[in-house]
Amino acid sequence: MSLLEGRHRLQVQTARRTGVSKYGNAQITYNDPVEVAGNVQAVSSEEIASLGMQTKSVYRVLARSWPGGPYSRIFWEDKMFEQRGEARWFTRSPATYHCEVLMVASGVEIK
Repeated sequence: MSLLEGRHRLQVQTARRTGVSKYGNAQITYNDPVEVAGNVQAVSSEEIASLGMQTKSVYRVLARSWPGGPYSRIFWEDKMFEQRGEARWFTRSPATYHCEVLMVASGVEIK
């Protein structure tokens, strides 16, 4: 089994702009979730600092395809995450063709 085939199942909800609120903010609605197979890896604390992020709940997703964009919601293991930035695509070889996405926990859950 290839490392890029994906052992984790994620639900991705893409965002779409539906208008502007009376305060000038964009109104965003989310499309129906799409299931994506990918591998989720924790991002190291040194890498988080180099990306300029303060949070510790940052994960990298490696997948063969990705429907989401910068404002997408990602659901994994009963938690909601937000996609950070665009997906990075690696396209040099058909055998290793994949994308990399960073996802950040959207909130802290009380246990």
